Amino acid sequence: MSVDKEKWLEEKLGIITKIERAKAPEGTFTKIQQKISKQNGEHSKPRFEWVAVAAVILLAVSSNAIVVSNYFSVSEVFEPPKKDPYVISEFSLYENE
Repeated sequence: MSVDKEKWLEEKLGIITKIERAKAPEGTFTKIQQKISKQNGEHSKPRFEWVAVAAVILLAVSSNAIVVSNYFSVSEVFEPPKKDPYVISEFSLYENE
C-alpha cells in the first residue's frame, strides 16, 4: 500500500477508537418486557370478529344439517299433476293431442 492510503486508513481507524460504548438508561429492559407482556395479554383474548364468524359458520352448518335430515325423512314422492283435457285443448299446450 502507498503511504497516503496507509495514512488515510490509520486516520479512519483512529476515529473508531474514539467511539464510546452507548449505555441504555436504567430500567429500559424491564419497560420493554412489560410492554411485550402487556401486548401478549391483549392478543390472547378472543376478538369479537372471530366469535361472530364462528357463530355464522355454526349457524350455516346446523341449518344445512336440519334441511338435509328433513329431506331424507320425507317419504312422499312428487307426482306431476294430471293432464286436464280442457286446458290442453283450449290453450294448445300439446299440439299433437
